[in-house]
Amino acid sequence: MRNILTTLSLLFILTACAQSGTSADIPESYDYLVGTYGKHIYQYHYDCARGTADATSVLDAEDPTFLTLDNEQDHFYAVGEGVWSFKKTDSSWTQTGFAPKGGSDACHICINPDNDLLFTAEYGGGSLSIYSLKDKALTGIHNTLSYQSDYDGNGPFQGRQDKSYMHQSRILPLEICKELGIEGTWLLACDLGNDLIRVGQIVKDSESIFNEAFDIPCGPGAGPRHIEFNPMTHTLYCITELSDEVIVWQILSEDGRPAFKELERHTANPTAAHGGADIHLSQDGKFLYASLRLQNDGIAAYSVKEDGTLEEAGYFNTGKHPRNFAISPDGSRVFVACKDSHSIEVYNRDSLSGALTGPESTQTFPEDDPVCILFLTK
Repeated sequence: MRNILTTLSLLFILTACAQSGTSADIPESYDYLVGTYGKHIYQYHYDCARGTADATSVLDAEDPTFLTLDNEQDHFYAVGEGVWSFKKTDSSWTQTGFAPKGGSDACHICINPDNDLLFTAEYGGGSLSIYSLKDKALTGIHNTLSYQSDYDGNGPFQGRQDKSYMHQSRILPLEICKELGIEGTWLLACDLGNDLIRVGQIVKDSESIFNEAFDIPCGPGAGPRHIEFNPMTHTLYCITELSDEVIVWQILSEDGRPAFKELERHTANPTAAHGGADIHLSQDGKFLYASLRLQNDGIAAYSVKEDGTLEEAGYFNTGKHPRNFAISPDGSRVFVACKDSHSIEVYNRDSLSGALTGPESTQTFPEDDPVCILFLTK
């Protein structure tokens, strides 16, 4: 009888988990880094049962607003009022390099697959800067590519499109390149001021390293801000800051080079607040999320169809100014960096419906404004 009751109890738990869209194998904790507008980079340990976050490491840096990890996650890099490299030492991090920023208002950083180059996007400078790494440590800046002279003057948002504004750069995933027969390594960079995404090949023996090939037009007044890739459907997604849209492109290959065919657009925030911010795909590729600010602050959710196109799955309000967010490694939670609420809010995520509920907990920052969350999975 006891064995029967035990079996029935286990089946009840598993059924409840399946119905709620959660997993029976939920992790006990997460570790993650937080970049800020402020004086520090933090590492936190989040206890899932208690819903509490404890700082395990605090590093000094000036406005380290965006962070990225190398492939092995034993180094990370930050950009703000300069560029920093850090190496993992036991449970903390040691700074291994520093270089001045290449342009004003540096706001994003990414690393190439070979772990020997960093790319930073400078919003105010309208530029991309390239930094060299040796043994994953920052050695210095290689060059800065300015796009200020490329402004075409057609942007309808005065004061926000009066010049080139570079907001993010991302490497086209090698998985997609391999499956489509695209040769080399390619970088995509969002130019909010010019309403386009710049596409170029990374060629290390060239003077500039980033050899721009063509542009992806996003439409007048779109203001592309952040992008996301879907390797499962070979699609590119973009959240636009000014038109509050999510744009979808099919990624193709033409003579070994990438090509992009626009499939559809979705209005993510009907209030037209002109505050689109961040965009991420769930680990299973079934849901896409985009954060929006300035009015009706929150996260728009979309279910992903087999061809990579989207269907609206809900809108979930958050704290003020959700500039960045991250989906937990197991997919059960979404951590939202609410800059103007000076907090990180943790929401539960239903893997079947894509819905967010909560917040489960709110982590406040008395000194700095959180603006970037980066999970450590190794």
